[in-house]
Amino acid sequence: MEHVSDWEKWRQQNFDIRWKEYWRKWRGLWSEEDKTRSSERSKLISPVLQQAVEEAVAEIEEAILGEKEGWFDLEDDQIDRLSQDENQAKENWHILRNQILEDMEFANVPGSLVECTFMSALYGIEIGKVVTDIREQRYLKSQLDTLNRNLVEGVEESEKVVVYLEPVRP
Repeated sequence: MEHVSDWEKWRQQNFDIRWKEYWRKWRGLWSEEDKTRSSERSKLISPVLQQAVEEAVAEIEEAILGEKEGWFDLEDDQIDRLSQDENQAKENWHILRNQILEDMEFANVPGSLVECTFMSALYGIEIGKVVTDIREQRYLKSQLDTLNRNLVEGVEESEKVVVYLEPVRP
């Protein structure tokens, strides 16, 4: 931890002033310390920086998560030894990839990736923390009441282990 503390202190001494200035300019906030000369009276903050950052993030987002079947792929470099049929082994990998994609969508990993990319566009560094959690999942369930012969609607709850990405601000 002493290495982390030393690094954090160095980073704050060397970058915090620039990061705060960049943050203000990106948000369109004027500050006295951003003046370049004493005779300057204008308080205009151009939205060009904000547009450039958002456009760069949108391009990266489209490249990674764009309109395609999946934003990552899996390859079987060991080829299933249990399955004799190569097509069956390939199908198993597609099923596995689709399940991972569905789980990541449930945990909002794509949204967190975009937020991490946004932080990297602002600060020049992208940091994310992988977190595991147990969340309750609720879904509608219908049951047949055998006594009255009616259909009863209800909510069933179950716990689901979720692994998600949490963007970390530098």
